[in-house]
Amino acid sequence: MKDVKKIVFYVLGVLLGACAFVEVTIAAMIYYKTYSSGIHEFIGYGSSGAAMIWLMTSGSLVFFCSALGIYGAINNNRSCLILCTVLTFTNYIIHVLGLSSAFISNLIIERDAVEELEFRRGQYVYHNTTDFIPFMDMLQRTFSCCGVKDVTEWLPEIPASCCAQQYLRNGNCTVARAFDRSCGSLAYVSWEEQSFTLYEAALASFVATLQLVFGGFTIAIIRSTSSYARAASN
Repeated sequence: MKDVKKIVFYVLGVLLGACAFVEVTIAAMIYYKTYSSGIHEFIGYGSSGAAMIWLMTSGSLVFFCSALGIYGAINNNRSCLILCTVLTFTNYIIHVLGLSSAFISNLIIERDAVEELEFRRGQYVYHNTTDFIPFMDMLQRTFSCCGVKDVTEWLPEIPASCCAQQYLRNGNCTVARAFDRSCGSLAYVSWEEQSFTLYEAALASFVATLQLVFGGFTIAIIRSTSSYARAASN
């Protein structure tokens, strides 16, 4: 029975280590996508930066907990196992908080993104700023969207970036062929909400559940280790 518990414990530890690797990988993807797209220069990386830090921190802690637990179980080291238990349940709380904030951040991200884009467009219309057009061109091509709210904002001359390349006529884009999605909600939310929030929430739920089970087995291993130590002393 003791061997079975340890085998299950090792499997859980390896699985948690794999989850930690996934979390750190997602954090790296968030960093790459934010900075490679150039969005951070216009809107800032606020929420994605927080997500990156959260995933890096929780992923590193998960990996450390799993490694510490496996080491403690192999060497019957009760101190390592106790520390592993404390850190595991601490990280469980971190994941629950991350899971909750993932959904709340959607509304904040979308609101801030739309407000910022509308402000920039207002500057462009009334003050003839030049930095808005290159950014919107990049945004529209990247996310296949057009305008802050809709394509009519560009009338009478719709930029080529509002149309897929194959739909351009002599290099010009028309209302009928323009992307029907607005950039206001997609510019900063499309990958944040769909790629980050949903995946993060699913991963956080899975890892949180896994950590509860792992923590329970850690306590069981601690008890087995204590019993083994008492038997050895007698």
